[in-house]
Amino acid sequence: MMPIIEDSIRRKIQLVDSLLHSDDSLSLDDLTKFLDISKSTLQRDIELINEKFATYILIEQDLNHVSIADKNAESIYYLETLLLNSSSNIKLLSEFMQNPFNKVKTYADKLKTSASNIYKTIKKINVALAPYDIEIINVQNKYFIEAKYEITLRRLFSVYWLEIHDYQPNHFFKNNQEFERVKQTLTMELPAYSKITLTQNYYHSFVYLSLIREKQGFSLQKARFPEELTNKNSREIILDSLTYSPFKENPLLNSRRLNALKEFLEDTFHDTNDALLFYEFLLLIYKNKLTDEIPAHLFVNKYHYFYQSLKKNSHLFQPVDNLIQQLEIILSANLSQYSTLISYVIVVYFPEFLEAKDKKTVYVYSQLSTSHGQFLQMLLENKFNKLYTFIVIQDKSFIKENQDNFLFVTNDNSIKLDNNFIINDYPKRIDLTNLQKKLSNFHFA
Repeated sequence: MMPIIEDSIRRKIQLVDSLLHSDDSLSLDDLTKFLDISKSTLQRDIELINEKFATYILIEQDLNHVSIADKNAESIYYLETLLLNSSSNIKLLSEFMQNPFNKVKTYADKLKTSASNIYKTIKKINVALAPYDIEIINVQNKYFIEAKYEITLRRLFSVYWLEIHDYQPNHFFKNNQEFERVKQTLTMELPAYSKITLTQNYYHSFVYLSLIREKQGFSLQKARFPEELTNKNSREIILDSLTYSPFKENPLLNSRRLNALKEFLEDTFHDTNDALLFYEFLLLIYKNKLTDEIPAHLFVNKYHYFYQSLKKNSHLFQPVDNLIQQLEIILSANLSQYSTLISYVIVVYFPEFLEAKDKKTVYVYSQLSTSHGQFLQMLLENKFNKLYTFIVIQDKSFIKENQDNFLFVTNDNSIKLDNNFIINDYPKRIDLTNLQKKLSNFHFA
């Protein structure tokens, strides 16, 4: 966790995270040692979380042990985002990013704190940003964020922006015509943009922050780019910067590894388009590994619970883990800090990779008619045939009798089961895509 947020916020996030990822309840003694706090402080934290965030979590206590009732990873990660955004340090850092060139008093008044607290926070933030040659500086009593390499700043703060907005930053771009023009170009020029939502959100954050920084007078032209880029307008430079890497573009450095990677993925993935999409995704990670080494997450690893659950399914985890090991050999790079992210992308966006494994059986039931159930079966087989075996059932009671044993897809909203996935009578492409994500996520819940 990046050492920017206050200790009180950090320990609450770590408390919730520890309980989420634990299979059993945790003792108060173990938690106090892990968080380095007293039992009374831990007790106050638990009571505060239960009181303020009851919508998202309930921490139960049984004598000397605590646990989370009815774990819901998505709700709990959203809670961690709320805790993160309650940090005064995060609020100040965001202010420096969005509203630079103000005096300390302006920031103190806006955050309703003292000037001395602002100075202390600036020092703490600068210590955390120092490894990336980024710092908050003061010129004539006006403060702003400056970096040795502007491209590094934008890549780091793109991850920051994603995390503080729960990986859903798009509401900031509404009615922004300049952003929409860049987005249209992204759709045409970047293959990985079209399918992987994570990549889309990262690109969107990067473009949004770049537009802000360019308007503030911080130009990428001063960053580490070839001379020919300096004659382009800011929009072109922003687009080039998304894929630019001196390692990638220099044929003397890594063309052999990248060619080997591309050939390996084409042999591994049955769909050549999927191979290209995954290749583009890996390039983002590879060039980051060779240049800025921006962490995959700064404060909250939203996909850790998914990865932890995946590891418990050895027949699915093993091929994914083997693939990552092969990628490390081909690229001659340690990808361990990205394994959570890579695993999530493989399983959710490229589930066909697992087609050689045992197929899950999914039972299809339609409340309209058996023939309509067969219609749904045909649609599902066309979409998921390599991953699932679909069987039509006629008797609704079969679902109730086997509700703990199988997966079901139905158009009957009255069947409320965790392993029953509701689908429209005449599902559209987006409905099938959403179903694909739900089925994938269900296996690792």
